[in-house]
Amino acid sequence: MKDYPGTYELLLDQCNFEYGLLHRMCGSASVVAEYDDNSPVYFSASSALAVCWHSQSACPKVCVQLPECQVDLFFELSEDANAFVNSLKNSPNNSSTLYEAPSKQAYLRSDFKLSRYIKFDGMNPTKMSDNPVLELTTRLWGSGDFSDFTVKAGDKAFPVHKPVICVRSDYFKNACESGFAESVDSSIKLEESPLVIEALLMELYGVKNHLTGSLFTSFAVGQYNIKKETVMTTLLEVFIAADKYDLPAIKTRVAYAFVDRLHIYDDPLVLLDLAVYILEHFPERDLGLRNSVLRYVQTRLPDIFDNKDAKEMLAGSAELIMALLGNFSAMVREGSLVFESKASSGLLTPPDSPMAPAKRRRL
Repeated sequence: MKDYPGTYELLLDQCNFEYGLLHRMCGSASVVAEYDDNSPVYFSASSALAVCWHSQSACPKVCVQLPECQVDLFFELSEDANAFVNSLKNSPNNSSTLYEAPSKQAYLRSDFKLSRYIKFDGMNPTKMSDNPVLELTTRLWGSGDFSDFTVKAGDKAFPVHKPVICVRSDYFKNACESGFAESVDSSIKLEESPLVIEALLMELYGVKNHLTGSLFTSFAVGQYNIKKETVMTTLLEVFIAADKYDLPAIKTRVAYAFVDRLHIYDDPLVLLDLAVYILEHFPERDLGLRNSVLRYVQTRLPDIFDNKDAKEMLAGSAELIMALLGNFSAMVREGSLVFESKASSGLLTPPDSPMAPAKRRRL
């Protein structure tokens, strides 16, 4: 693995339940840790065979047994270790078994091997392809076989299936059953771009795509900023479309994808542009995206002030400045942001103004 100074954070890709190592660079930007061949350092919850932790004590270590190796994770706090174990247990694709460490002393040794205590022969991780319904909808999307409805966007037409789209969206259900032109013609014309509608339909069918696919392999490593910007902007457009067409599950999934990718987006100008877009265009039910992007802008303020263009862009957006001040105000009110005084009295008393010594008058 490439050598990065300092500690790492564990980043969860909430759409795909994959965990990767995140390194905070100078300022506040972050990068995903890489092996020497430039591939990302990450693993999937579905590939875990077993997890070992010493829950009876404040232990910061968690061992994860993967098919090819054992991963030892050391957290700063035992609470963080506990949160990781719980997130792994709650992963829908995880079939690993949680084991209690035999003794804390032995468990914390650097040569502790989970394989000495557990037999892994015959154990196989659960795979996404084990879901027969998902396999069926994926095949239907790819082939277009048995299509009975068409969704049009721009100059593109997408053959779809009523049992798939109507079960997941009341909007499409009404379009297919209303008796209006859409149901008679078995087609509907949507005003969004073909790129947005295609992404929306792929999510409906459970098909992997470049927007909500693996954060670590399709976004974090080897992508130019211009391509990342397109992904981030399209995610926001898909979020708005999912709200419009009553697709709450897709709306949540897209929100997760956007927030997770914010952590490894290093261009402060585009970050500000995305924040302004959210403030100006997002629906009221934004699933906390406004607060998420504002909090991230706050953490990136050092980078923003070091970038002349970004600083000017921030100064030119009164709405964004007011939103940031509102967030700061709420943090102070809640006690999560405290300004400390060095004065022994605790009062924020300004120092005495320096005075020039009085000139002596000659007698």
